Amino acid sequence: MAQLFDKIIALIPQSRFFRSILMLAGGTALAQGLGVIASPLLTRIYTPADFAVFGGYVSLLSILLVVASLRYELAIPLPKDDQTAGALLRLALLILFVLSCVSGLLVVLFGDLFTQFANLPGLRPYLWLLPVSLFGAGSYQAFNYCCLLYTS
Repeated sequence: MAQLFDKIIALIPQSRFFRSILMLAGGTALAQGLGVIASPLLTRIYTPADFAVFGGYVSLLSILLVVASLRYELAIPLPKDDQTAGALLRLALLILFVLSCVSGLLVVLFGDLFTQFANLPGLRPYLWLLPVSLFGAGSYQAFNYCCLLYTS
């Protein structure tokens, strides 16, 4: 078995670029494989109605996440100096906090109306998580772009 593994490794080009691509593709394939493996277990635990509620929640979060920080996080890696990048990060997080608070207020005021309009009454108990998730996912995006500043 070890000889077969060594022969497979010998076929792989030794350039750093190719190894990086292979690592990225392998990680993606592993993550997809874990999702496929977990699928039968998840379908036994949750009902189709639960998946519908989850799909509605993720869809709403994805739509709001596009404008969560008014896309200021895209500008974080562009400046040459760290002070400007830090200021952009703070601005993106401030805008994100304000819009998360606004979305929380909208959930409190119009949550029932939205769940009736979307025809997802099962979403109402979980709608309070939307502002929290919006702030968390938006912060992740902003800090992710901040990390791009230091890796390029």
